[in-house]
Amino acid sequence: MTQIKLLLFALIFSHSAYSQLNTPHNTTSENENWRLYSIGTHLGQGPVNNGPHTLNYGADLIGQKGKHLLMLETTHGVAWDFSIGDSSNKRGNYQSWTLSYGRSFPLLDRWDTDLFIGISHLTYRKPHLDPLNQTKTKGFGLPFTAMMRYRIYKNIHLGLRGQVHPSNAVSTANLGALISWSF
Repeated sequence: MTQIKLLLFALIFSHSAYSQLNTPHNTTSENENWRLYSIGTHLGQGPVNNGPHTLNYGADLIGQKGKHLLMLETTHGVAWDFSIGDSSNKRGNYQSWTLSYGRSFPLLDRWDTDLFIGISHLTYRKPHLDPLNQTKTKGFGLPFTAMMRYRIYKNIHLGLRGQVHPSNAVSTANLGALISWSF
């Protein structure tokens, strides 16, 4: 039942976003078409299911039309109990693919903020000593992502990235650093 609600919410949200993108007052004459906005990568950490922390990393590709953004993102997280050097404490890993709609908000001369809400597909694997008994859970999520970026040189940005990712398979929250190249 939860998956049906999530799918219904995603369909309504994507229809609403699509309708807003195609209204005449939301398009600018200088940017009539979608264009590549940035390519970035991130590295962070945060808890999984209110339990073990993860080291997570990933990449994103963002398109822009005016202030409207579309982001395709992949993130991989590895959960640990943080006993350094003891691989038996590994708690699992997850992989997510996310498609998000967002808006860009310029702040100051070199600062900007991007906010996104999206839908994702997650796969969570909990390791086991016997590979045949390894559990795998798949599900959908509705992540909210915020990025604050500072332009350090021409098209290169450094910044912070936070994400809250509720899901029926694995819920995560993470904070990390990002680097991106804007076009």
